[in-house]
Amino acid sequence: MKTKARVLKKQEGQLSLAGGFFGTAQFGLSGDRQSLMVADQSYKKISNIRLDEMKLEIEAVRSRQKENSKLCETLKEEYKKKQKLITEQSGSNLRARSAKQKELRKKFKIKEKEISNCRV
Repeated sequence: MKTKARVLKKQEGQLSLAGGFFGTAQFGLSGDRQSLMVADQSYKKISNIRLDEMKLEIEAVRSRQKENSKLCETLKEEYKKKQKLITEQSGSNLRARSAKQKELRKKFKIKEKEISNCRV
């Protein structure tokens, strides 16, 4: 689907954009000429130093997320192995298996809380 080009027009001494349903959005500079004003919102330019800091922060978060994902996968595998072991050892004793599985779930719930966004 092609979008129609939008053209800024000068109205009442200011640039504006016809927005259709919402009317027109006027563009301008603040009194100190440091902020762009669009309708009733203001936007300030951030410095290149701050931009670089933000990029580093984002990269650090992504790195933590990847690490947490790996830790969570390892935890899931460990849980599956222990779950299988309980099933094999308990045999037909359902009551013993259920109690051991409940205890295992408790232990792994504690471990999963230490890793953000991890569900075992």
